[in-house]
Amino acid sequence: MPWLALFILRLMMGERFRKATPTELRWYSGGFAFLPIWLSLFVRVGHSYLDHAGGIGIFGYMMAFIVGAFLFLAVWARFIPSDVSWWVGGVVWLITLWLAFTGRLVGA
Repeated sequence: MPWLALFILRLMMGERFRKATPTELRWYSGGFAFLPIWLSLFVRVGHSYLDHAGGIGIFGYMMAFIVGAFLFLAVWARFIPSDVSWWVGGVVWLITLWLAFTGRLVGA
């Protein structure tokens, strides 16, 4: 079942909504801030490599990228408060949208 349907079902059954803990807020806000950077880097760095890689190479590239992003987010969430992450995320998303609308986001 999709997560949204489960969330709605749990609320309809009367379960109380729990506020996020400060640790969860730091993780979620860090993910929000760096999602466009990770996706852009994934495409740019892997552009030439993924065209010629086999199945094992693609799997290794994806796993290395996911582990690297997770470790970066773990360090970020440990030391940076969520308010800073939200501000950084706002700036990063504005820059990402500007690059996307001007056609410069994922150039070859």
